[in-house]
Amino acid sequence: MSISIPVTIILSGSLFVGMSGQADASFIYWTDQNTSEISRANLDGSNQQTLVSGQPFGVTGIALDIPASQMYWSRQGSDGNIQRANLDGAGQQTLVGQVSAFGIALDTAAGQMYWTDTGGINDIRRSNFDGTAQQVLVTGQNAPAGIALDINSNKMYWVNQFGGTLSSANLDGTGQNIILSGLTEPTNLALDIAADKIYFTDFQGLIERANFDGSGLETLLTGQFGAEGIALDIEDGKMYWAASGQGSLRRANLDGTGVETLVTGLSDPLGVALQIELAQVPEPPSFAVVLIGLLGFCLMR
Repeated sequence: MSISIPVTIILSGSLFVGMSGQADASFIYWTDQNTSEISRANLDGSNQQTLVSGQPFGVTGIALDIPASQMYWSRQGSDGNIQRANLDGAGQQTLVGQVSAFGIALDTAAGQMYWTDTGGINDIRRSNFDGTAQQVLVTGQNAPAGIALDINSNKMYWVNQFGGTLSSANLDGTGQNIILSGLTEPTNLALDIAADKIYFTDFQGLIERANFDGSGLETLLTGQFGAEGIALDIEDGKMYWAASGQGSLRRANLDGTGVETLVTGLSDPLGVALQIELAQVPEPPSFAVVLIGLLGFCLMR
């Protein structure tokens, strides 16, 4: 027998608890806007697989529903949409049409997805996982891009790429607040909820982080031209991002040290998401349990 350990994961701003059944169940997923493919690889960049191909131009954001073994992705453009499939790419479904969706985030407990729309509408919306019950939550934005959720605090966070802002609101769109302004060209973000930190990328080559209230702004990395999607592996102290201007996927420690290039030769990588699960840990041998029990019995006497 074996024991599966629950793992708390921050995944593109969403909180998941995963149960592992294998040692190699950790992957990085990414979208490529130019090739309109969705791929995955091991966390070190090995064993690359193309999962989804043949999409029209403009595949952008990606989010994972680990408990349901499904992935959701967004596509911008005049014929943009939101789709989902199994984590291996099978069972593709179109959920929402006639949107120019860029960023996407999931509330798996409520069965709702949130997305930003950049196609002249410039708003933030949500719907049920099947695309029904659509609601417009936030309007009047300037190229809203990445979006992330803090479900426990009933908050969503997003960046306006051309507005140069990082904002928050309640999940129903009320209580809007600009946390940071004057940013260059923020594109995506991820949350470390336990540490009260927001990590965000800037297309002009920066990766930065700040506290949830906007204080403590730090520049962690420069020279990452075309920085787009970002995801965090809190347990291992790593951040992963897409450097679209350099056609690569990279990772580093959460403080920006130890930069590694994992995948190269990509066309225009954009969205990034992580599936992280720990290996099974064997139970102690039965004779050890018996000995511990006997020891406890002797101590009580």
